Amino acid sequence: MNENGSGPVAVWFRQDLRVSDHPALLAAAAEARRAETSLVGVYCFDEREFGWTPRLGCPRTGAFRARFLLEALDELRASLRRLGSDLIVRRGSPARLLVELARANGWSALHLHGLVGTEEHLVEASVKLGLEEIGVTLQEHHDRTLHDAYPFPLEEVPEVFSSFRKIVEREGTIAKPLEAPARLPGRPTLDPEPIPTLADLGLEDPTDDPRAVMRFRGGESAGQSRLKAFVDGGHLATYKETRNGLVALNDSSKLSPWLALGCVSCRMVQAAVAAYEESEGANESTYWMTFELLWRDYFQLIVQKHGAAVFQSGGIQRFPVRWKHDEAALSPVRLDVGAVNSTQRFESPLGLNVHFHSLYLDGVYVTRSAFESPVFLPADPLTSAEVERVHGDAIERIRRVLKRYSLDPIALGLPLRKGDEPLGSTRTRALMSSRSSILATRVMMRSFRP
Repeated sequence: MNENGSGPVAVWFRQDLRVSDHPALLAAAAEARRAETSLVGVYCFDEREFGWTPRLGCPRTGAFRARFLLEALDELRASLRRLGSDLIVRRGSPARLLVELARANGWSALHLHGLVGTEEHLVEASVKLGLEEIGVTLQEHHDRTLHDAYPFPLEEVPEVFSSFRKIVEREGTIAKPLEAPARLPGRPTLDPEPIPTLADLGLEDPTDDPRAVMRFRGGESAGQSRLKAFVDGGHLATYKETRNGLVALNDSSKLSPWLALGCVSCRMVQAAVAAYEESEGANESTYWMTFELLWRDYFQLIVQKHGAAVFQSGGIQRFPVRWKHDEAALSPVRLDVGAVNSTQRFESPLGLNVHFHSLYLDGVYVTRSAFESPVFLPADPLTSAEVERVHGDAIERIRRVLKRYSLDPIALGLPLRKGDEPLGSTRTRALMSSRSSILATRVMMRSFRP
């Protein structure tokens, strides 16, 4: 605590491991300067994030991801030291460690960027409660989305992405990224402690595959270098056509790991897109990068709105999913390919969102080793009532698609009105699985414009 009675101001880093475009860091630095006190960054290795998951039979954080994290923290510490501060690293529960650090060092405030996940919310709530008991304020800032604010309250976030996108594009304003601070006030006096090694976290050094097109290295500079290389190389101009290729170096931006840990922010990416469009011209592909960032924003808001339902078997629609548990069948199997359901077979032209809306689970593709072809394991068959609901929902969606393009389903020979034929009849099911879905898909693929 300084002579004015103000203790140090702290910044809790989590998924924002950078110094550029960092609202929490800038706000904390301004507060520390006003109080003529020091600023300290802190990162907690929550050991629950590195534990074993018994149901999946794997560590929650693998070696590649952990290596990326450690590299990002190494650079963040170096950046903070260069600016006149430091990064304090501790291992254990954030709710316990942050309160202990605040009490022992007389912190006056803790700044952080809020996260949307349910587990993250629980941790934040525990930290806030502990700090309140010792008179330390918790200041939450926002950096996870392109926009600082949205033209609707959280409870009115549209359930369909297209509706969300149209409103936001029409009424929203994308925030510009903030400059990194030129200097930070006052280096803290407490022991920063070394950043753990992979071995400290119970992990072995990963072996890089020689076939990989790039080595993902954690840190702000590596993330900015990748962004610059992708944009300066002109790959934005063809991004929409190549983004699903996945294999080649510049099929897509490959920015996901840096965005996930906040080594670069979505606003920094969007600013690079805008600069490219201004100098080289805009096209559908350059817009598509913004489009994908809007998807990312949308998921953040959906998780905020629906909470844990996103991670439950019934999803945000609370649709009952009947799972078959057969430990003997699955014990030697590695789930490499994952679930396949009707949504993925119909695909998005019907307006069915692969990420959140599932008609029913057909089964899963699995492989027993990297050298075997996937094997399909079917799920239990649906009950008659579930079949009626599934086909009823799909028919209504197809009707809306056809109506949008002034196509009469009856004139086309499709029994798409309830009452024309029983929804579960053999003929209706056959048409649903062939003519109906194919026609609607062709209509949407030909005419749909995002």
